[in-house]
Amino acid sequence: MQSSRVEMVKIGPWGGDGGQPRDVDQERRPSQLSRVIVYSKGQAINAISFEYIDTKGERVSVPAWGGSQGIPVTTVCHV
Repeated sequence: MQSSRVEMVKIGPWGGDGGQPRDVDQERRPSQLSRVIVYSKGQAINAISFEYIDTKGERVSVPAWGGSQGIPVTTVCHV
């Protein structure tokens, strides 16, 4: 069976009028997403954080992007 790699494609930016632009460190470019955590405040998403494996094979944890008062409620994926 032949394996194929999918190259990362950058799209965006997304979001509302407030806040600050966010991006991953270009020195530690993602190769594989390993975990996404959704933070909730009431019934709305307040922030997200994630972990990925960079192109050097090292795990990178990105602090929460968004509001600071949400509660981590969901791990979307974990590798």
